[in-house]
Formats: sequence, C-alpha cells, structure tokens
Amino acid sequence: MAKIKRYTEADGGYHGELGFMCPGCNCRHFINDQHTKIPNVPVWTFNDDFDKPTIRASVLTRSYRKNPDTGNYDIEIERCHSFITTGMIQFLGDCQHHLAGQTVELPEI
Repeated sequence: MAKIKRYTEADGGYHGELGFMCPGCNCRHFINDQHTKIPNVPVWTFNDDFDKPTIRASVLTRSYRKNPDTGNYDIEIERCHSFITTGMIQFLGDCQHHLAGQTVELPEI
C-alpha cells in the first residue's frame, strides 16, 4: 500500500505536491518534486515508488507561534527533521517529538 501520495486540488492539494503521514508529528508533511507545478520552489528528488519511497534531501518542517514582544511568528514550537529511504523514515536528533533519533516504517496514507 502507498506510503506517499501526490495531492491534487480534488483531495486537498494545490499543485501536485507529495504528502506523507509523519508518525512523529501525527500529521501530513508535504514536499515538491520534479513533477510539482510550482515555479521557483525547493525540489526534492523522489524515486517514484509510492509504496517504498525514497526522498532526498532531508525533510525539515517547523511550526512557529506568535512572539508577544514583536508580533512576529518567530518562536519555534515544533521541528521535525527526517530522511525517507525505501519506505522508512529516519528521524534526526534535532526533532522535537518522541521519535527523535529513531527509524520507523512510514504509515500507509
């Protein structure tokens, strides 16, 4: 079964980005690859295997909250950093969730 999916407007995507369920954050993360139709955005390589995906470079996502002193969203509240190789997700040590430093199988999407 698929562990990564190409999203379209019909199912909540916008430009054909790839999404996978992150078991550390318990939410979807999205990346752009060579088939995503957005100009001038970062692009990851994808092996085109939806059941055992490999993505390069690493995937880094961050969430921020509003700083009451500045009014800017510049206080990092969550970071997830991983490599995906043949359907496994390796969480790097700078993750801020319970799977930091572990490698687990990507869940089906």
